[in-house]
Amino acid sequence: MGRYFRASVLLLLILTACGGGGSSTQTITGTLELVGNDTYVTAAGYPPCSGEGGFADITEGTQIAVRNGAGEVLAVGALSEGTPFSQERVCRFEFTITAVPADEAIYTITIGDRDGPLYPVADLEAAGWVIALTLGG
Repeated sequence: MGRYFRASVLLLLILTACGGGGSSTQTITGTLELVGNDTYVTAAGYPPCSGEGGFADITEGTQIAVRNGAGEVLAVGALSEGTPFSQERVCRFEFTITAVPADEAIYTITIGDRDGPLYPVADLEAAGWVIALTLGG
């Protein structure tokens, strides 16, 4: 019984380390830029920046979700603190979304309650799972 138990535990550890034969996952990293004169505000001109007016929902912590073609949420991340680029009139946020299943044909990125672009898996793979989003402008 001792050998059987050790072999079972070893097999379980191997399957867990290898993902158990399930689908692989990826990490999506990217940026979101608010562009234009009336899209964001800074505190006395200093970082951080965040959305204003029609973009007031774009701020640090706003949820970024990855959905499949059926609209099901696959993975979630959040916007970082916004960084202003005054010469470009841009407020830039970064985000990371981990554990995105890599076996979907198409993905949609949503920002808060805003629908975002569609990405075929081949496009994400070609871009190294890095995306750049823009609002405003």
